[in-house]
Amino acid sequence: MMKYLSIPVLILGLFLTFLLDWALYHEDSRMSRDVLTVTASHKLNRFYDYLNRYMTAAEVIGSMIDEKNGIIDGMGDMAGLMKIDPSIRFIALVPREGEALSFQGNRWLGSGRSMLEGPLKEEAHEARRLGEPVIADSLVLDHEREYLAVLRPVYLERREGRLFWGYVLILGNQNSMLQSAGITSGESGEKNYRLLREKKGVEQVVAEQGQVGDDAPSASASIGKERWVLLLEPHRGWFNLGAFFFATLCGVMASFFVSFLWKRNRALKVIGDTDSLTGVYNRKGGDEAVAAYLHEHPESPAMVIALDIDNFKLINDVYGHSAGDAALKTLVADMRRLFGAETLITRNGGDEFILFHPFQKREEVEKKMTYFTENPHRIQVDGKNVPFYSSMGSAEYPRQGREYGKLCVQADFALYTVKLNGKAGWRKYDDTITENKQRTQFGFNLSELSNSMPGAMLVCRATEDQEILFANRGMIDLLECDNFEDFMHYTGGTFFSILHEGEERAMKKEFHRQLDEKGNKNHTDFLTFRLITKKGRVITVEDIGRKVNNPFYGELYYIFMYDKAEKEGRQRG
Repeated sequence: MMKYLSIPVLILGLFLTFLLDWALYHEDSRMSRDVLTVTASHKLNRFYDYLNRYMTAAEVIGSMIDEKNGIIDGMGDMAGLMKIDPSIRFIALVPREGEALSFQGNRWLGSGRSMLEGPLKEEAHEARRLGEPVIADSLVLDHEREYLAVLRPVYLERREGRLFWGYVLILGNQNSMLQSAGITSGESGEKNYRLLREKKGVEQVVAEQGQVGDDAPSASASIGKERWVLLLEPHRGWFNLGAFFFATLCGVMASFFVSFLWKRNRALKVIGDTDSLTGVYNRKGGDEAVAAYLHEHPESPAMVIALDIDNFKLINDVYGHSAGDAALKTLVADMRRLFGAETLITRNGGDEFILFHPFQKREEVEKKMTYFTENPHRIQVDGKNVPFYSSMGSAEYPRQGREYGKLCVQADFALYTVKLNGKAGWRKYDDTITENKQRTQFGFNLSELSNSMPGAMLVCRATEDQEILFANRGMIDLLECDNFEDFMHYTGGTFFSILHEGEERAMKKEFHRQLDEKGNKNHTDFLTFRLITKKGRVITVEDIGRKVNNPFYGELYYIFMYDKAEKEGRQRG
């Protein structure tokens, strides 16, 4: 067959095939690294969620001991924790003095006190010295498996100070936790892994399979004061022998092979069910996670919460989209910290999120929503601390319905009602919220509406200095400011700061006279007064104001005003 071939063409073909193989090898390695980096982050987050359950359970049990003044009789219901999480094998309450109380799984592992005086002796001293929980891994307590322990010191609050009571010990099946997190699941036969724990500046191997290089794709997470790292690497290495052989053999068909490989690698870039920016579920992943939870817990109560950032567009416009991304990440971190690891968080798109929050006491959920919406979230932009707020709407499962999709819609309408009533608050869906009418009447952009009004609009608190909460574009232009931030800087955030000298006293007197009139049922006033613009001009304005009680902010003044000279000039014209 060689007589039918051109040697130079053959050499050139082989050379081009080699270049193609080299390019494919490096591209495949890069794409696989991207995928494995995200996969490692997802698996480590799941492992963190399981470990956080242990930490939370120890915290709850410690609080119960404190509330019961150190008496542990009657706490037999702690054994129920082992039914909630099958990886938990042993729970012990070990006082400094007196009898310990132990709850054991399906095998005898020793007593809590014997463990503290034996394999966990060093950790017990460390926990008491630090006054905070410590984690011990890879404990060999029998001949079948390794265990992971969370040891929390318990202190009783007394007038004379904190009194050390003893320890809460929770022992779990380490292999079961790793398997539930997907680190050692059935698919791990295709990947080598190494799970590291950095303790006192020294990295220790917790679990590993196969050979993993130090430069392998990895993810890290801080659990307490310790850093955990998960590294993943393909079981057969980065070199795709099949692809290399196929490209070499086919030569002129390499373009078809590249097309196939590119399509395959593009498919690998679609990373499952998570949002790439925030790390929470995307819409598909969130719906599937909630469906799975409801299948296993059909009667357990849960709150479906619709959430978004107040004035998110303003953050992007003023500080840039990188600040907007930072705000989204901060919001998710605050949600995880307050609502816990068992809450399923879904990003619908933009700044809109849905939380599926299982709960035991409705009052506790409402306290969390109040705290979350009343307190600012904060990001750093060019060294400046920028606060922002969020709003929530909620609907309860199963009390208000069993269809998750419908509960999301109800929570969204409750959120929309909050947006119409001042933001930075929350509301639960009820029959007073008319879905269709409100959406029909206010289907357009309210920000565009306020900025298009033929005059200046202002909302202030009904307090002594009248703190400014809102101003439309007309108000910003009336005072000759550049933007809302410039406006707030010039006014100092108060209404009376922009009045002409000597106007405040007479204005307040006339304002209260009109509000106190018997026939003034709408609490409105009509005033004429002078303002000083940022450029120093004195202008006379006429206004109509109204005093309204807002459920989130209390009593507010809604004010609409315009330049009197401009009005008279138009009328003369």
